[in-house]
Amino acid sequence: MSVTPTDDELIVALDFEGVDSVERSPQEDMLLVLFNTAISNLVLFRNNFAFSRDISGLFQSFQSSASILDPAANPTLFQSTLVIIIKDVVESDKLEITREFSTKFQKIVQQEQDANFISRLHGGKLEIIPWPVIESKEFYKLFATLKRRLDLQKISHSTAGEFLHTIKTLMAKLKANDWGALSQTMAEHRARSLSALLPIALGTGYSEIEPNLEPLKVTLLRRD
Repeated sequence: MSVTPTDDELIVALDFEGVDSVERSPQEDMLLVLFNTAISNLVLFRNNFAFSRDISGLFQSFQSSASILDPAANPTLFQSTLVIIIKDVVESDKLEITREFSTKFQKIVQQEQDANFISRLHGGKLEIIPWPVIESKEFYKLFATLKRRLDLQKISHSTAGEFLHTIKTLMAKLKANDWGALSQTMAEHRARSLSALLPIALGTGYSEIEPNLEPLKVTLLRRD
């Protein structure tokens, strides 16, 4: 994990081990993918597809995790774009490689229909980037492209404390095999937090007074 503060936000980068590791079971792979896609804004999947072009097997853990948590019941999760980075692609092969993998992902969507992981876990947001070989000048130029893509993503957590609590809650739910809506658990935590803040809020009109004044925030939710 690395954390980078900017003028407007706090960027948290999480480095997950690759899927299909011999050190993990298929179920562990599935839960790791689920955790990653649930909390991230941008998921970078980088692999050397020269060894295998069978993406259906490679992304089986993605597909398996698509049916566990319902994105509709967890609107604060699953906000990411999935970026497929194809390593070591020479300039002359870029278009062909992109077309090939686009076609393969389209087949997965057709086969799985509404249950496909691209639609359920990423809202249909998929990007394929052929990455040049490391010896080329173009290798480093694409980092700016990834930064622009990240800047386009919607901020999913308003505060660092909210993000931390979401991570802890999600990890606990996965460990307990609790597939209920995260929003219910978060609402219960919020209610307890508000109860603890009542004395300060009633006395000062703020939720926090140390080290800085923190105004009260009220979020209204409409029930359809």
